[in-house]
Amino acid sequence: MVKENSRTTLNQAEYEERYQKQSAEYFTIANSITELEKEKTLLNPTTFSLLYASDFADRMENNIIPALKAGFIVLLDRYTFTAYARDVVRGQDIEWVKNLYSYAPKPDIVFYLDMPQDILLKRIIGTTGLDYYESGRDIGLSSDFYKSFKLYQAKLLE
Repeated sequence: MVKENSRTTLNQAEYEERYQKQSAEYFTIANSITELEKEKTLLNPTTFSLLYASDFADRMENNIIPALKAGFIVLLDRYTFTAYARDVVRGQDIEWVKNLYSYAPKPDIVFYLDMPQDILLKRIIGTTGLDYYESGRDIGLSSDFYKSFKLYQAKLLE
C-alpha cells in the first residue's frame, strides 16, 4: 500500500512538473487563436480546423497522454466529437476531419449533455462570453450574435 502510494505521489509530481513546463507552449497556440479573434481576422474553415487540430495535438502530447501514462483518470470537456461537429458545420468533409484527429485515443466513455439553448447561452455569457467563432458568425448565419448562436447550435446537432 505504501509502495503504491509513493509511486502515485511521484507520478503526480512528475506530471505537475511537466505540465508547468509545457503550459507556456500550450498557451502560445491558444493565445494566437484568441488574438485572431480579437482582431476579427476571418479564418477560412480549413485554417480554423488546422489551428484547433494543432492545439488539440499539443494538449494531447503534452498534457493528456502524460497524465494517462502516469495513471490518472482524464476528464475532458471537449474532445474530437466537438471538432467533428464544429468543422462539418463549417463545410469540412467528415472523413477529412476524422482523419485529422485519427491519432486521438478512443475515449472509454462519452457523456453528451443536452441543454436548452437559452440556458446554454446564459451560461456562456456569464462565464467566457460569446465570441465570434463560438456564435457561428464566421459562417454567415446571422449578423446578430444571439440569433447566429442559436442557428449554429441547431446545425451542430444535425
